[in-house]
Amino acid sequence: MSVVADARSSRTAIGERMAALVYRGPGTLRQEALPLPHLAPGDVLVRVRAASLCGTDLKILAFGHPRIPEGTARVLGHEFAGEVAATAAAEAPEGTRVGVVPDVGCGACPECDAGLDALCPRAEAFGITMDGGLAAYVRVPARAVARGHLVALPPEIAFDEAALLEPMSCVLHAHQATATARGDSVLVLGAGPMGLMHAALARHLGARPIVVSDPWPERRARADALGAQAVAPERLQDALGTLTGGRGFDVVVVTAPRPEAVEVALASAAPRGRVNLFAALPRPAAPPSFPVNRIHYRRLVVTGTTGSTVAQYRTTVELVRQGALDLRPFITRRARFDEVETVLERIRARREVKVVLRPHEGS
Repeated sequence: MSVVADARSSRTAIGERMAALVYRGPGTLRQEALPLPHLAPGDVLVRVRAASLCGTDLKILAFGHPRIPEGTARVLGHEFAGEVAATAAAEAPEGTRVGVVPDVGCGACPECDAGLDALCPRAEAFGITMDGGLAAYVRVPARAVARGHLVALPPEIAFDEAALLEPMSCVLHAHQATATARGDSVLVLGAGPMGLMHAALARHLGARPIVVSDPWPERRARADALGAQAVAPERLQDALGTLTGGRGFDVVVVTAPRPEAVEVALASAAPRGRVNLFAALPRPAAPPSFPVNRIHYRRLVVTGTTGSTVAQYRTTVELVRQGALDLRPFITRRARFDEVETVLERIRARREVKVVLRPHEGS
């Protein structure tokens, strides 16, 4: 009997088709009934219990993606968690609660040897080159299972929170790159979902003060609620003078995808400051002016990070399990698949932080 047949006869009662949110080109995301994924030997079928929308999903929906060819139907979503519904892999028994690290490398290049799958030239990614987690079920290929990308979740972490483990692990990646430590002053440019997560992790790491700059009052209010000092961009110089004595910030993180934010970051960094370019700039965008002499004479370290490693994801799981990080405050709405249009409108209007979709509700 095939693995798929085993899945259909298991206690999960999967059936022949599943609900999914399918991208069919810029501006088009709709709920469809798709065939159950076919499993090859070593693959694992995950029943998705919670999935979250990411800024990357919104960018794909608006502009497309170079790795999703025109005319390709793709299930989006790389922030998700669930339970193993069917498997032929000993590493993942049926019923195991799991999260998934979305960038999967080839396993044979220097980047993969270092655990840096996102930098692998042959990397695959859920929601981009592979169907992702905005579906009732998702196939996790054998290569991902073998490389440890299917991560068992402890019972202390609810599925809704587990959907946010991936973005928080990306935040951890950034702060490891900047070596954020106790006593560092931190500036976060942008108080969207990722900016708020950066502020929360910086607080856990013992950084003080933590300043978040954003032009939108509602977002600044959320940053204040998380214990950061939120300021409007036009008041940033005041904060720099009052809180750092004009010296600048030890760590500056750019989460706003704007060239001017990069310029502000480099101007706001203290001597020997570390600047993380967390947000990619949209295409086409005018490049920021790059003050080479300022970087040179102030000995700044400028780094970019994207994605996370399996090790960083596992570290994030442990931080949440211990209660060191609480992901619940970032969830501002829970919704069904058939509510996705309303959800997208609210996200675009900056009325939500993170929205968790539950594919098995209302389907």
